[in-house]
Amino acid sequence: MKQTRNLEDLLRQYDLLAAPAARDAAVTGICNDSRQARDGDLFICKGYGFKPEYLAMARRQGAVCALAETDFPGVDIPCIRVTDVRKAQSLAARWFYDNPSDGLTLIGVTGTKGKTTTSYMIQAVTNALAGRTMGLSSSAGRYCGGPDVDTHLTTPESLDLQWLFAQARDHGLPYMTAEVSSQAYQVERVYGEHFDIGVFLNFSEDHISPKEHASMEEYLQCKLQLLENSSRAVICRETAQFDRVYDTARRCCREVMLVGMDRDDCDLTVRQVEKLTHGFRFFVQERGSEALHPYHLAMDGDFNIENALAAIGVGRLLGAGHEQMAAALDALEVPGRMNRYEGGGVHVLVVCMHPACPSPWSPASPEAAPPSGSRAWARCAANTPTGSSSPPITRISTIPPTSRAVWPTPPPRAATPGSPSS
Repeated sequence: MKQTRNLEDLLRQYDLLAAPAARDAAVTGICNDSRQARDGDLFICKGYGFKPEYLAMARRQGAVCALAETDFPGVDIPCIRVTDVRKAQSLAARWFYDNPSDGLTLIGVTGTKGKTTTSYMIQAVTNALAGRTMGLSSSAGRYCGGPDVDTHLTTPESLDLQWLFAQARDHGLPYMTAEVSSQAYQVERVYGEHFDIGVFLNFSEDHISPKEHASMEEYLQCKLQLLENSSRAVICRETAQFDRVYDTARRCCREVMLVGMDRDDCDLTVRQVEKLTHGFRFFVQERGSEALHPYHLAMDGDFNIENALAAIGVGRLLGAGHEQMAAALDALEVPGRMNRYEGGGVHVLVVCMHPACPSPWSPASPEAAPPSGSRAWARCAANTPTGSSSPPITRISTIPPTSRAVWPTPPPRAATPGSPSS
């Protein structure tokens, strides 16, 4: 049970409290969807088009206090008024779950491309360090030692995210890796959160629209916030806007590791890449050392070598050895990311990526292309209907010679009428 006066004290520290509630309330839950409100809930009034009747419904179902940017005199419920309800919700979630990430080594991953794959790779490294499965929050799956939470967002809403962190803490997981999107910072899903390690993979044009980021500068500023809120950083040297990224990390982080492909100006670099029938063999060299550490990656797509290198950089910051990490990454597969299946003359390459990503059959990775004239099919997990035991099969087409195929991406799930939006 939590007392709302304590939450008001926290909001006051962040200069978010506009007016305290008329009376203290004992809170046993936290919610922002009136249909899910229960006895004892703190109800957060947020979302585009929020209506007083949503709060009235939450009150009827037992909510004992509201958190909102405006008063609702027509609803008999004490209300904590704040200047920014999105920021306040993030802090309230941390407060309600007793600051769960304080008990974790929290690793955040951002970048235009590669967040999901790199997050799975980092989880594999932390699994090796801990000797069991560690925490993960990604667009392809989540694990926190207990039940899952259904979310279609790369970075979940702050209420869901803090619940995941609390699950990881309560199940005794020492490491947690989370994808952190630019929009997570834009709409304050991770406001007040601090990361032990922030990973910056790359930056390129994406998510520029009236409903997302207004400009590339705004997009970059949102991504840089991960480094501004991290103690240590791993940065891929080839990223666009490197000087801005590196300067931010040096200013805000106590330790910065640079990783890159066949470069002498990085703390970790890849040498002697060999393309295999499936995947790659390569060596990793540390700055100031002549030793070459062998690695094997089963995943196609040369961009995955750099993703692996970022994960290796995280591992080195955490004290993992190269042999330990090589074993962890050796046979790793990431759901929906360059998964290859062959049989009966049919070649299947499963790729569920953002449409702005290069085609896996682009000239940068021609080795991934199915043979000319073969049939290609894909199972897209993001399209799985609720309650379905397996994803639907999407037929792509026969691949003609020299063609480039772009996999269809699933449509975004529409918000349920009356539910809060991000």
